[in-house]
Amino acid sequence: MDSYIYLTAVVFDFIGKFLLALLVILVHNRVRKEGKIDKKVLKEMRLEKVIGSVSLILLVLGFAFHLADYFLG
Repeated sequence: MDSYIYLTAVVFDFIGKFLLALLVILVHNRVRKEGKIDKKVLKEMRLEKVIGSVSLILLVLGFAFHLADYFLG
């Protein structure tokens, strides 16, 4: 059972970090291509805000699983 908690923590940690990195890349690419901020860029930034929020939740969950594995394992 403990290995499942650790595995889940590692997976959530990875997914969260991956999504944050992807978010940064998408923002920088879009701003670089556009050279300005218009409705299209603002729409994409809203989507990126959602992705960023999900990634932060996953990072928090991963951290919680790491703590649970440490204290329960």
